[in-house]
Amino acid sequence: MAHQTKSLKKTGYTALIELYDLKVIPHHVRSFIAEKGERKTLHYAFYSEEIYPRRYYPGDALFDHLEFAMKYEGVNPGTRWSGRG
Repeated sequence: MAHQTKSLKKTGYTALIELYDLKVIPHHVRSFIAEKGERKTLHYAFYSEEIYPRRYYPGDALFDHLEFAMKYEGVNPGTRWSGRG
């Protein structure tokens, strides 16, 4: 990740991919929750990072992150979810 994300908490597709070690084509949006600050978007060549204020954190459950992803990150038909490693 290009942005310093040590103090940020992964959410949405970014969290799901890491938590479940999913072997997928990365989504074009990577989302994080900040403890402090405003919402901001950082654009890079092949993806963007969305930094959300703490009030956006959906919770820790699978469906919490999935709901966040569909609500704020959209659906990318190029992301292939597979049960294979």
